[in-house]
Amino acid sequence: MKVQKVGTESASLLWPDRSAMAAFVLPPTNLEGHKSPDNHETIENPNGTTTFTTTDLLWPSSLINAMARARQKRSFAKPLAIATFILSVILAFAVGPMQLVLIVVHSANYNWITEVYYPTAFRYTMLIGAFVALIDLVIIFSLWRSNQRINAAIMLTFSSLAELLLIWFLHHHGEWLPHQLSLILIAAVLVFVMIILFIDRQANPPDSHSTLAKITLSLAALSSLSLALGGITYFVQTGANANLGFIGQITANQLEARLPDVPPLLSDAIYTLCDGRYQTVYLTENTESGIFECTTNGEVYHASTLPQTNDKLIHTAATYLGTTEDSTISLAFPYSHYLYRSIPQALSEDELVLMFSAHTERELLDNLTPALLEYWQSHNDHNLYLNIFYNGDLDTIATTRDFVLMAALDTMIMTEQLPHGNTIKGYHDGESVSYIYQADASLAALNELGLHPEFYPVSTLSALTMNRHLSLHLKAGETYDSVSLKLKLMESFVDK
Repeated sequence: MKVQKVGTESASLLWPDRSAMAAFVLPPTNLEGHKSPDNHETIENPNGTTTFTTTDLLWPSSLINAMARARQKRSFAKPLAIATFILSVILAFAVGPMQLVLIVVHSANYNWITEVYYPTAFRYTMLIGAFVALIDLVIIFSLWRSNQRINAAIMLTFSSLAELLLIWFLHHHGEWLPHQLSLILIAAVLVFVMIILFIDRQANPPDSHSTLAKITLSLAALSSLSLALGGITYFVQTGANANLGFIGQITANQLEARLPDVPPLLSDAIYTLCDGRYQTVYLTENTESGIFECTTNGEVYHASTLPQTNDKLIHTAATYLGTTEDSTISLAFPYSHYLYRSIPQALSEDELVLMFSAHTERELLDNLTPALLEYWQSHNDHNLYLNIFYNGDLDTIATTRDFVLMAALDTMIMTEQLPHGNTIKGYHDGESVSYIYQADASLAALNELGLHPEFYPVSTLSALTMNRHLSLHLKAGETYDSVSLKLKLMESFVDK
């Protein structure tokens, strides 16, 4: 196929040729304040005319690009990501540093802060965090569909989700003190801020369709969905009226567990401590104080009623005396009666008060040394404070009341800490309440029991008041053989 040549004389000329362009002369401009482009050439023609040719556009390219960007639709991803990151920081402050603020500024009760304020703050943090995660999911979807380059927007979103995940992780793993929780969350926020600033300053951030961006967006989307579902589920499950049938059953169990002469308020407080049924070891004549033993785990508490009580907070005095049912102790000393107390968060050593079968001190040493040596060789990872009483006949000891006075003879350290915390969520008269326990320093029931020797078997009174007993401290990591341990026991007898 031939192509028709188009000449300068053609009437159908679509575009001027080079000679026509050379004959074209730019007219002088009359616009004040505007100059011709600097990058031009001046050509003198043979006929005396002058031709100007430019080597660049009349409009600067930077201005064209600026106008093009102005016409682009503005993205809401980055402003929204900034908002969600700020919200996550506020939520971290509510569950962490806010506890310290309440302690310092308002002198709030420490137990109330850690056992009442913190669980409530965490519960609402999970609810608000669920909505923050949903907003982050919208941002992620927007970034996934766009072709723009992503930098701070995705990092802000990722940091927001990471902060919420950290709050969730710390709540479910470990028992963190307020200052520890605050330091961890503040450090995390600072690290996220530095990473965000670093990413935002990158000259060539990846676009939303790069492999790295897709992986990051996928992880963020998965995290946001998990947080949203988990936060809402947690809030619903921990609601005060989330399960009325469950509360009704707990109330019925508390009523059924109440024992004669034990005041209802004190009974519910002991039921909450034991997380179930209990039995009375000894109750004072005024019924305001008593010694109680949990049915399920053998934990023994000295507890008394207190007048400071309202609809949502019930105050009770309670001291943990130990347990009568520890599998390790029962295996090591099968024919003995004991109180064993281990509270690592409050005491630097475990405590064991033991009633051992022996007629004389020599028999006590001969029979006790092998059993104690075998136990210590397997359980010497923690300090042990050991007190051992002995009597030739333990058959008369039938209940915990027959030997519980061992805890009152300077054999245990007074502490206000309880093994399951000093503030416990529970129920009273069908309502959700918080039981706040403080140390029962008076020990009225133990003192009253000591004034009634008729309540104690003669053999037990003899072991406590007539025979010398062993009292010694074993330090963690110490090793003994049969001879050295027996020698240490011989040197540990104290007067009655």
